[in-house]
Amino acid sequence: MAKEKEKIYNLLDYMDWRGDLLPSVVPYSDVDFVIFAELVYAPLENLKDYRGKAIKSLVTEIYPEALTDKDGFLRKTRYDLWSKVPNSPRFKDVKLEDFVSDFEVEQSKQFAAALFTYGDEAVVAYRGTDSTIIGWKEDFMLSFEVPVPAQTDAVEFLNRTIDSNKYKNIYLCGHSKGGNLAKYAGAMCKDQSVIAGIYDYDGPGLDEKTLKSQRWESIKGKIKGFIPESSVVGLLLGRGVENRIVRSESVSVMQHNPFHWHVLGSTFVTSEETTLSSRAIDTATHDFLDRLSNDRRRLLVETVFSLLEASGARELRELPIHVAKNFAEVKKTYQNVSEEDWKALKEMAEILKQSGSYGVKTVYDRDVAPEVEKKIGFLKNRKNRN
Repeated sequence: MAKEKEKIYNLLDYMDWRGDLLPSVVPYSDVDFVIFAELVYAPLENLKDYRGKAIKSLVTEIYPEALTDKDGFLRKTRYDLWSKVPNSPRFKDVKLEDFVSDFEVEQSKQFAAALFTYGDEAVVAYRGTDSTIIGWKEDFMLSFEVPVPAQTDAVEFLNRTIDSNKYKNIYLCGHSKGGNLAKYAGAMCKDQSVIAGIYDYDGPGLDEKTLKSQRWESIKGKIKGFIPESSVVGLLLGRGVENRIVRSESVSVMQHNPFHWHVLGSTFVTSEETTLSSRAIDTATHDFLDRLSNDRRRLLVETVFSLLEASGARELRELPIHVAKNFAEVKKTYQNVSEEDWKALKEMAEILKQSGSYGVKTVYDRDVAPEVEKKIGFLKNRKNRN
């Protein structure tokens, strides 16, 4: 008799399980703060008059039309998350007090953050990288420039919240680049005493100077970091704190999406260590970056994104169409890349290729190989009976 597959629960299941428990009765947990980190990814830019309103009343303005599977997994799942808010006593009366979204191509800046409040408690949620090319460029800039524009804005947003003197405790959270912003803002803000906790969900690390600062030393005890088993993003740059490793139903870089993370009760299901593929890619990436000076890293990032920007595309998903449409401009930029730069770019591409290869192998080992072996065993048994 075949063994029944273990049921996997996620963030949406958690909303159903714990949604009726008020935070005044059961305080917010590690899982609740990743939900706040995901809520800020929604198109809050659609809001006009929101300050001080309960988030249960904002859903239809954020999403004037229902999303379907055709809108993409992430967008649809975040819509599903917001759709559960009005029926969740745990979240529905949370208020949105402040929201900032700042996208500036000239400064290579993609920044957004929201201030959610309940009584005298506050949650500052930083949005991670979106699908824009500029957003990804700013991520790469973290390898050679501190602060990047979004980090400066993250500190200013938090300082404004602190200056209001309204909140006894302030929690910071963010997924992906949002986790990096939460850590950096917590380290550099004007008053660390009001920071009750910082929750980083697979966010890139920080630069060596920040990690050696007294500001970091005084805040790192309040930080909780979470990465999936096959983490890539969360292992970039310096870590500074020990991360908890979360099981995920997905593979390779797709584990970066927290909607794939395993949840049981009020906590994540954890693992003892990251996967072999994650450790291999982590080593290769750090070895590669360690050989490059900051100036060299800057030049490589500028080279890569000059090629992407030459296409005229604004978002990554637009690249195929725009490259074909503006191929002459892309080709002109391509021809100006030096041989030394191409050598380094090929090495970067190989690291990305390794990541994809490990993902394919993981899928095969986990899902395909057992079925193949089962089929072979069945055929052997039938042959023996004959």
